[in-house]
Amino acid sequence: MQIEKLSPQEIKRGIFLALENADELSQQAYILFKSSKYSGAYALYQLGMEEVGKSNILFNALAGLLHNHKDVDWKSINKGFWRHTAKSERAIGLEKLMVNILKTEATDIAGIEDWGKYHKELSNIDVDELDKRKNDSLYVGFSDGKFRLPKEVITKEMVEEIKVSFKIRFIGTETVTHYFLDDEERNLKDALEKVKVYFLNSED
Repeated sequence: MQIEKLSPQEIKRGIFLALENADELSQQAYILFKSSKYSGAYALYQLGMEEVGKSNILFNALAGLLHNHKDVDWKSINKGFWRHTAKSERAIGLEKLMVNILKTEATDIAGIEDWGKYHKELSNIDVDELDKRKNDSLYVGFSDGKFRLPKEVITKEMVEEIKVSFKIRFIGTETVTHYFLDDEERNLKDALEKVKVYFLNSED
């Protein structure tokens, strides 16, 4: 598949399908979380965030096609569509953007009190380590001289952390994407305001 050879309509469809699948994965993750199945929940939240990253890769591809950008790196876009770490990097970038927006409106959203510290921690995330943890949540691994089940590695606290990250990345990305691609009045300011209102009034 070469994304640049697809029609804008098909790329747009792919963007919304990726977001739809991310949402479904998070719903399944939440069910597992409530059942104390933390390793499975972690894996699904991480896969959901990769789908958010995929939607952003396709969004950039669509922008390149619609605006006839000559400098679009199609090789990188096509490669990134399939690479787990590339999708994770995009998703982290989206979360950093949303954190910059949200921190001006509230000091405590989803349990985050120090937005500056949170943003700095995002900048220090190792995507290879993130991918390793996803594998640890799915497969029997080996560490400290022992084979370990996923449930011996993934904790409730890990899932609570990734659940917050997913929420920030997904809601922000979905809202802004819909405003750009669906509404006749493409007002980014209104889109970001909708994101803020959601988080300020959300309890879970």
